[in-house]
Amino acid sequence: MGRIERRRLAAVAGLTSAVLLAGVAAAANFGSNTASGGTPAHACDTTIYSQCVAPDYRQLWYPDDLTDDLVAATRYAAASVYDPVADIAVVEQANARNVDLIVQDAEFNVAGAWAWTFCAPGAVYGGSDPARWCRPQLLRYDLSDGYAFNTLSERRYVACHEFGHSFGLRHSSNRSSCLFPNEAVSTVIVSHDVNELNAHYEPFGGQSVGP
Repeated sequence: MGRIERRRLAAVAGLTSAVLLAGVAAAANFGSNTASGGTPAHACDTTIYSQCVAPDYRQLWYPDDLTDDLVAATRYAAASVYDPVADIAVVEQANARNVDLIVQDAEFNVAGAWAWTFCAPGAVYGGSDPARWCRPQLLRYDLSDGYAFNTLSERRYVACHEFGHSFGLRHSSNRSSCLFPNEAVSTVIVSHDVNELNAHYEPFGGQSVGP
């Protein structure tokens, strides 16, 4: 699922939780409408269960009136986790015009979810599974239960997790990756995640495939 579940999230500080474990860490965890990490496949669409990829190697993103803590966490994920990956680029924009990802936070009161990515209403679509993309995507942090974002590690985990979904990374069974679902055990991606990103975006050769 392209979301983090409110009932399952566990903090580094020591909360316990149920976890989703399936498959092995080496299994593919990339692509639209792809099942992985113990979660089923979901279509690239406008629901919180969406699974899409980015339209090309470059992710232009805009922080849409985020709280200071979540701006910082999202910038960490963008600049320190994803931009260093060889075959992608992540660039923050000063406005929402022609961006790939718009990041928002509010008390959305969506039952069962801390955060999720999905296609914005009126988004442009292209490609086909497992490379179905939309532009722009929305990344939403739900502040309804704000204690999920109390610590730096929690905020960075959620940002790293959801930013990865916006690029097409799915859930991972590797607890060292922030794509491991519903537990704030990591704030980085692992070599397998990096390899999946590079394998998909390197063939673009720096060329945009979206509109």
